[in-house]
Amino acid sequence: MCGKNPQLIELDTCAKGVVINNVTLFDNKLPETYDNCTIPTIAMKYPPFVINETEGFEIKVLNEVGKILHINFGIKMIEDAADWGVRLAHNNWSGPLEAVYRESAIAIGNIIPNPEYDADFDLSTEYYRERMVWVVPTALPIERWKNLFVIFSYELWLVNIAFYIAASSLLYLTSKWAEEFPCYQDLSTNFLFSLEILLAIAVPKQPKTYAARSVFISLAVYSILIIVMYQTLLMSHLLNPVYEKQISSFEDVINSKIRVGGIRRYKEFFNDSSDEKTSYIYDIFETYKLNDTALNWLLTVANQRDTCTISSQFYVKYVTGKRESVFVNKWGDVKILTLKDLIFTYPIRMILPRGFPLGSMFDIVIWKLNNGGIVREWAKRYEQQHQHYHSDDESDDSNDTVLTVYHLQGAFLLLLFGYAFSILAFILEILVHKVKNFRKRR
Repeated sequence: MCGKNPQLIELDTCAKGVVINNVTLFDNKLPETYDNCTIPTIAMKYPPFVINETEGFEIKVLNEVGKILHINFGIKMIEDAADWGVRLAHNNWSGPLEAVYRESAIAIGNIIPNPEYDADFDLSTEYYRERMVWVVPTALPIERWKNLFVIFSYELWLVNIAFYIAASSLLYLTSKWAEEFPCYQDLSTNFLFSLEILLAIAVPKQPKTYAARSVFISLAVYSILIIVMYQTLLMSHLLNPVYEKQISSFEDVINSKIRVGGIRRYKEFFNDSSDEKTSYIYDIFETYKLNDTALNWLLTVANQRDTCTISSQFYVKYVTGKRESVFVNKWGDVKILTLKDLIFTYPIRMILPRGFPLGSMFDIVIWKLNNGGIVREWAKRYEQQHQHYHSDDESDDSNDTVLTVYHLQGAFLLLLFGYAFSILAFILEILVHKVKNFRKRR
């Protein structure tokens, strides 16, 4: 261990209260490098910060510091701890920090700042700024048979229906007491003709009176505009999947009434009674008694789809950036989404023993690595960005999409409904005809 066998060195001589050679009493006697010096280090597994004894973002930073200063680190991995622990009393800690204090070790592993750390430990300079974000389930593609109906909003469909009923009624009213064709003086025929106009189908006869023609032309112009917009959007919807409404902000989290949960220590972030929304999150925040890990909560969000959580953005990018990831669905989309609304940010630093003699040297090396952009470049290697993955049998050389029965489910379903309605109307006509004949015979 460094400093295990310290030596006393005579710097100067003092005679009658005067320093004879005027040598600086506290001259820096530390060497520039520290060969064969091994520092105990406790690392908590938290990918990609710490993956194992030899791999991870913070392991990379630590090894680079050791390489420059010629220091070895005796790394002890901790894989099953829920958190670093809390201060029980002066010089007394629970959890992994108890071993960190007792062994005068360095600690790394996505350490979230805590004011209590300053009482018994030193902290290195910051080498990464982490972000805590909301993680929500991604919107699923709407079933293809619904594509014909999701092009317009519910409000627009209601407007179209109301306009259709109004136009049919106006055609009937403007024709009933005028010298108009008999077909326009029948209400059911007007409903049929109005539907044909809306669907861009030619009607057998056009009205001849000015009033009826005005209504007819207005309906025709309206139908042209609606059909052009509908057909334009229909092509896009047939070729590309349409998704459900996506939760995209903290307000959406509140309004959607989705379940909220996460690691137990994260709940305290929302313990603020002065803010109504934060207090609401605190009240509904769920935790797991067993397997209370970030990975388990992300899997809950991805698979159950009725829950959101908070997590380290760096961690989320790491676990969702792999092709074989369980967070990629059958359509090649990532199952979870991080919102742009940040909950808070915090510095990533090492915990050092109090009065650690190499602390200033560590800070200098880390500052140089940061200032040169080296640390950020290491982080980018782990920040594998979200991708849209293609299946193995999907060609990457061509962007052409061939329409299949799968794309036209809505059209075939509508055709099926039309046939079913026609058969039902035919059966009703037969029944009505038989009833009329039966009454005539009586």
